Amino acid sequence: MVNTTAEPQVLSRGTCLGSLQPLDVVEPSTSAPGTASSSVSSPIPAPKADTSAADVTSSVMEKLPDDLTGDQLFQVQQLLQG
Repeated sequence: MVNTTAEPQVLSRGTCLGSLQPLDVVEPSTSAPGTASSSVSSPIPAPKADTSAADVTSSVMEKLPDDLTGDQLFQVQQLLQG
């Protein structure tokens, strides 16, 4: 679990978040602008300017596992559109 907000999150005692996994912290590049850093393989491409939210939502929905229930699919769609 990663808290991606500035707001603190409170968990109830005994809450299981799952197995812990190590992570690598990625620091901003210190190389000059426009030059490739040897530690970065390639940047994540930005969405095209003409890409709509509906296009992004559809793309994500198509990549979801086939074993999700109808209710789970609905919840994901609501989350993406929220």
